[in-house]
Amino acid sequence: MIYTSCPKCTRTPLPAQQTFPAACPACGLVLSKFKTETQRKDWQTERLHSSSEDAASDSIIGRATAVLFHVPLQVARFNWQGRVLALVIFSLWSIWILKDFSITEGHPGSRFLHMVLLPFHEAGHYA
Repeated sequence: MIYTSCPKCTRTPLPAQQTFPAACPACGLVLSKFKTETQRKDWQTERLHSSSEDAASDSIIGRATAVLFHVPLQVARFNWQGRVLALVIFSLWSIWILKDFSITEGHPGSRFLHMVLLPFHEAGHYA
């Protein structure tokens, strides 16, 4: 794209040749690197799809990484509220567990947490 005026400071005239080292004389914006907001979103979406497809075709680890580190451009309000609710519930549950936690008395604080830890503890006792 060739700019007639600088998109950042609106200075005119700009260099006729606007490939890589060309920059706005006033603000120093590198014209060939500048992208509008819609171009950036298109580029991010394209990059996301191409990287997830490449990772998906590589291996199970690549697919898992693509799923775990996927950042959507927008999150639905219902999903966001659900995540906030889950954070609040797990935070309150953690406080409840830690409130009753007593190592000296041997109380782990939560029957559920005790049942999760018990098999790992007992697995340490081998014949």
